[in-house]
Amino acid sequence: MFNRLIPLTVIFAAVSFAQQPSLKDAFHGLFRVGAALNQRQFEEKDPRAAGIVAAQFNTISPENVMKWEVIHPVWTATISDPPTSTWPSGRSTRCFIVGHNLVWHSQVPRWVFQDEKGAPLTRDALLERMKEHITTCHAR
Repeated sequence: MFNRLIPLTVIFAAVSFAQQPSLKDAFHGLFRVGAALNQRQFEEKDPRAAGIVAAQFNTISPENVMKWEVIHPVWTATISDPPTSTWPSGRSTRCFIVGHNLVWHSQVPRWVFQDEKGAPLTRDALLERMKEHITTCHAR
């Protein structure tokens, strides 16, 4: 008899869970509920995550792929197209996309703060470097 109760318990638990509103529905009209997605998730190479994102969230943001070390890792490199330039997740899940910051306190290559001789940049030189980085990324 105990063996027959387990499947019923599992079915009742699944039905009860399925009746719960999603996060995005529970807070509809109050605020958006978002998730930061890694590269595999926004490229939709993680089917489990894709289902969760579509079901639970109404806004998404790239996790780390828009940070300086990914887009412009070395001084001599040309800034590549941001990995999110073809973001299928926003379209397929009908989520609002929030861009991630281009200048952050971590994940910034050391060269950003140094001149060509390795000495610390001046304030104005650093501001110009950040402006160039942001302008170049924005133009793509």
